[in-house]
Amino acid sequence: MPAPDPELRRRCLLSLVALAAPWPGRAAAPRQRVPVVIGENSSRPFVLPLLQLIGDAAGIEWQVQQAPWARALVLAERGQAIAFGMARTKAREEAYAFSAPVFDNHVWMLVRRDQAPDFRSLDDLRDRTVCISRGVSYGGSFDASKGKLFKVEYVDGDLGARLRMLVAGRCDMALGSHRSPDPWLLERRARDITGLSASLAVLPMPLAVEPVHFAVGHGQALVELLPRINKAVQQQRTGIRALVDSDL
Repeated sequence: MPAPDPELRRRCLLSLVALAAPWPGRAAAPRQRVPVVIGENSSRPFVLPLLQLIGDAAGIEWQVQQAPWARALVLAERGQAIAFGMARTKAREEAYAFSAPVFDNHVWMLVRRDQAPDFRSLDDLRDRTVCISRGVSYGGSFDASKGKLFKVEYVDGDLGARLRMLVAGRCDMALGSHRSPDPWLLERRARDITGLSASLAVLPMPLAVEPVHFAVGHGQALVELLPRINKAVQQQRTGIRALVDSDL
């Protein structure tokens, strides 16, 4: 049986998203324009349809901004935008109000194939160096242990920048995240980025599984939108799952 046409799959998925839009002839209530900020390395082909799906149900027209994640956190804390894609941690709970979870994100460990460790717990990272992005949470346990149990090397830029550090021997592993529970999808992406078909591998056990949220600073006017967003997320669970499971 021939493989399904990727473009056909994409069109079918986007038509599913379109089902959430108002039917022709039905009077649509004016939408509220709301600034939302996503990380500069977010996958727009996935994130934009997801935001549209939620916005359609919430009566929101998103004004999308893309920024380095550290900057996105500042904008959200000041109430200048709602951040999308934030993991919830104890430290962040002190500064931000969070929506209900939208989907789960998986944190994966990428290694040089000839030096892949047998990972079972954070203790297996002892005395190793891990390449990570600045301002990103990789799970509460990892965040609490970095700089103590193991070293971290902060790398600005996208996954490709961390992978170049890994291949150059500047770190023992690099962390990357993907919504899929299948590590092969991130490994395929890493191969596409680097052009190295056999040198890199993704360890089969995720470092963490973290729900993704909308978030904004406590006391900011945009906090009032979170209940509407929560209701929209619940209404659009089927469409959200279809997007999460897609190749977008």
